[in-house]
Amino acid sequence: MKALTLAAALFVGAAVMPAAAQVVTISPTERNVVVQPFGITAGELETKAITDAQGNRLGDIQTVLSTGEGPSALVVRPENSQGRVIVPLERFNSANGVITVDITAAELAQLPAYTQ
Repeated sequence: MKALTLAAALFVGAAVMPAAAQVVTISPTERNVVVQPFGITAGELETKAITDAQGNRLGDIQTVLSTGEGPSALVVRPENSQGRVIVPLERFNSANGVITVDITAAELAQLPAYTQ
């Protein structure tokens, strides 16, 4: 299993200090892990489509990514695209089996690419 390493800049309040870099290792989640807030396994989630709040299909979930603290992001293949992007888990909602994301198709296309 390949791990993807991301470097994220952390900013310290209003203090005038240089930003510190933190390296976070993320990797694909095991298929049997239950992903909250959805209440289904990563394997089940990876078969789902996502929509915006108006019900427009935005793409398909390809992979669930985890850090050492558990699932943290979804890899999504946007509609009509060959690329894949990383979307933080907190951007998603689920109701009655429908998974929505609180961004537009244009915003989705601008998210960080997943290249694994």
